[in-house]
Amino acid sequence: TTLTTYTQYVTDAAGCSDSATVTIDVLPLPVVNAGNDQTVCPGNQVTLSGSGANTYTWSGGITDGVPFTPATTANYTVTGTAANGCQNTDMVTVTLIDCSGLQEEAAWNFSLYPNPAADLLNLEADWNGTVEIRITDVNGKTLQMNKVPASGIITLDVSALPAGVYQLSCMYNNHMITRSFVRTAK
Repeated sequence: TTLTTYTQYVTDAAGCSDSATVTIDVLPLPVVNAGNDQTVCPGNQVTLSGSGANTYTWSGGITDGVPFTPATTANYTVTGTAANGCQNTDMVTVTLIDCSGLQEEAAWNFSLYPNPAADLLNLEADWNGTVEIRITDVNGKTLQMNKVPASGIITLDVSALPAGVYQLSCMYNNHMITRSFVRTAK
């Protein structure tokens, strides 16, 4: 944000001169955030919500904060407008993956505790390698997504989530398991 004054001086052929002054106030752009990239199975809904401005317009006919079912993998751009009228953009990618090879794995020795959880949530399973962990809200909006080395106990910080019911999905070795958990207020 800069307030700058410019003065223009004009002198004609007879030596007469005059000046004009203008002041320009450069307003700040909003810091717009489209959220985290999301990966979903075909047919699942996604909710995109912008932050950092007052109003939001999305590409692709998307309405801010309203669930929709993506047809293909796509980039979505949000334009956020601040109260001062300045605009900025950000982009998020929604990736559709073929979930036909993903099976709900009931045979995993999988524990999720404590449930309800206040700040930390522990996952314990018999796995070795990398696991993708996704936490979604009741509307299917991805709130956290991590790819982590999987061995023994994985501790997730859920303290930033508001109190409520959430789904935790783990994708590991072409298998997926989903469990519900409750985030309690402190």
